[in-house]
Amino acid sequence: MCVALPGPPTPKVTDWTKSTVDLEWIPPLIDGGSKVTGYFVEYIEEAKEAEIEKQKAAEADKVVVVKQKKVKKIIFDEDGNEISESEEEEEVVVIKDGWEKAKDKEIRGTKFVVSGLKELGRYKFRVRAVNAAGVGEPGHVAEVIECKDRTIAPEVDLDASVKEKIVVHAGGTIRLLAYVSGKPAPEITWNRDDQPLPTEAKVETTSISSALVIKNCRRHHQGIYTLSAKNEG
Repeated sequence: MCVALPGPPTPKVTDWTKSTVDLEWIPPLIDGGSKVTGYFVEYIEEAKEAEIEKQKAAEADKVVVVKQKKVKKIIFDEDGNEISESEEEEEVVVIKDGWEKAKDKEIRGTKFVVSGLKELGRYKFRVRAVNAAGVGEPGHVAEVIECKDRTIAPEVDLDASVKEKIVVHAGGTIRLLAYVSGKPAPEITWNRDDQPLPTEAKVETTSISSALVIKNCRRHHQGIYTLSAKNEG
């Protein structure tokens, strides 16, 4: 059975920060007749790629001698008779394309986080599949990613228990729970009737939620309570 190199995976970026990029990919449609055993994730800074395109052979460290091969040269006369024969060594060279492996060993699975990237650097990414025949052609991420903390506008989702008007009897506990998300983490503010909260009110905050709690509530605690979430988004 003939085994060929695998086709390109289909990668995409799912998240990023000022120094990391999260990638996921779909395995190649063509495995070359052999099970895909792993993947290589590669990246290049956009500025570096542009420089290499302009100066491919200008700097010695961008040229690598792959091997030396012997070339046999035979010279014939006009009648087709061999008059001399020689062997010469010839260097076979290749220009590095500047792409770097995010990890030297094969990656198992179809997710990987590339770390150690330069803040505000603009990067391109690609993924190669590996099978018994070797490393296949790369699948490229369509967009260029700028490494900076991602900004996502705040979203607030009230817990089902407080989406409608709630009634709490005197002496009971008021608990208003909301789930809050956003990047960077939003600054959360509660108020009542556009005024500061009663002194008895306590705010309990986690990484995903904020809850307003008033124990032993009284009539003067009634009102419209509002949550505001703000960030750079």
